[in-house]
Amino acid sequence: MPETGPFVWHELRVPDLAEAVRFYGAVFGWEFTDNAMGRSITHRGVVIGGASAVKAGLDTHWTPYVACADVDAAAARAVAAGGVVTTGEPADVPGIGRIAPILDPEKSIFVAFGRAADGPAPQATPGGFVWERLRTGTASPRFARGESSFS
Repeated sequence: MPETGPFVWHELRVPDLAEAVRFYGAVFGWEFTDNAMGRSITHRGVVIGGASAVKAGLDTHWTPYVACADVDAAAARAVAAGGVVTTGEPADVPGIGRIAPILDPEKSIFVAFGRAADGPAPQATPGGFVWERLRTGTASPRFARGESSFS
């Protein structure tokens, strides 16, 4: 895995997981299988992301995971630059890797991710994810005022 930078996973967070499975399966032909965190999203036999439930009252959102060779160091740099590690500190996910969910100063969320040696290797596939767009400030007036459903 590269030291930093590429988006390597996408996690759909929704209150109604069954409805998300129905919708995205119908639109893109994605398949969903149970895993310890919710569901894995598979396209053409390749795992391209995940889906899991959010607590009632939280917004539905996609969370991108960014590859990091040292999740703890990335989390420390994010905090020093004005971000917040939403879990307080990085954590291990057995068989997957190390994660640190981070809100940037504009309240956009991403996860710093370091894959475990035996964790799943991200793969590109036709029909998979190809682009990320950061929307901050005026694109989301609620977040521009400093409000966040991730607090």
